[in-house]
Amino acid sequence: MLVTNKVTNYRGQFVVINPMVRKIRKSKGTWTNQNHDILGKAQIYRVLASGDVWQFRMWIPDEKKYVRKTLRTKDLETAISRAKKEVFNIHSDVSSGRKLFGINLQSLVDAFLEWRQKDVDVGDITKGRLVTSIPN
Repeated sequence: MLVTNKVTNYRGQFVVINPMVRKIRKSKGTWTNQNHDILGKAQIYRVLASGDVWQFRMWIPDEKKYVRKTLRTKDLETAISRAKKEVFNIHSDVSSGRKLFGINLQSLVDAFLEWRQKDVDVGDITKGRLVTSIPN
């Protein structure tokens, strides 16, 4: 395939256009400068990938993670009211001791090994069998 450069007259100057050069793409994951603080505990914002739809995020210090949700609206006032409801719902869940995120893998492994240790104590399995199930 023969690819040639195209010479064009642009505003009185000759410009060489290479058809094989890629266009610079705009990243769709960055935040826009449209973000608002909700009750000092959460933020609503827009990202380029979601278009004009408002997103919600709130930091959960006990679990050291952000809760992120879409608010499914393009209207700012509706987004603010939905975000306030979400802040109260999340705050009530955290206050009642409900975990918002699942346990991590290390906690799961530790719980399994404690469970299998009970089998060793009862005599269902040998200590050697327990040792082979311990990850390195």
